[in-house]
Amino acid sequence: MTDPKAFTCPTCGASLDVAGKYGNVPCPYCGNNITIEKPPIGLDDLAAEQNALVSNMMQSAMDMQSRQAAVASNVIKTTMPVVVGSTIVLPIVIGAIILFTTVCIIGMVLVTTGLSLSSMFH
Repeated sequence: MTDPKAFTCPTCGASLDVAGKYGNVPCPYCGNNITIEKPPIGLDDLAAEQNALVSNMMQSAMDMQSRQAAVASNVIKTTMPVVVGSTIVLPIVIGAIILFTTVCIIGMVLVTTGLSLSSMFH
């Protein structure tokens, strides 16, 4: 492959400066489209690109983790201060809802399968 910096148009023979250009490049003198191939990438270039990608991914993951921590902190700040006297009500209410839901689900499973609590322990 020829050096893309010292390229000549195959149609008109004009000397062309196509440094940094790849793909179909039109000749500014005759308009002929010239295909300039991108040089193959070396292993050092691939390693540098891979390191940059990994670094960007790690930075994105750390950014997302800090945003999630900020959201969680805001949720805690806005939902936890429900206080009646000296008792925090919200965790108790959430625990009661979870317990009630669990009991209902177990009850529905028992009813639909035809089992009873006494038959489970015999």
